Amino acid sequence: MSKSIKQGPISADGRSLATLIKHYYRRYCKSFRELTVRAKHRFEDRDWRGIRKDALLRLDLYGDMLDDIQNDLARFFRTWDHTTFSCFAS
Repeated sequence: MSKSIKQGPISADGRSLATLIKHYYRRYCKSFRELTVRAKHRFEDRDWRGIRKDALLRLDLYGDMLDDIQNDLARFFRTWDHTTFSCFAS
């Protein structure tokens, strides 16, 4: 983090939130990459059922990840200190 940015009460919750989002983004990318690599091998092996199964998994992956992060974000916002961001209230 740049030294010119002050570390105030917002930064702790902000970092936690950013870390949570980054975790899910990396998990999504890893899962998508694994399915994509596997697709090449399934095609070479003419595993048509496997190709279809992985295609459906890949389509569901984004929605499943959004469901997971939505649950964690809801938990995060239920437990955070609401006064932390009170400086933005009008």
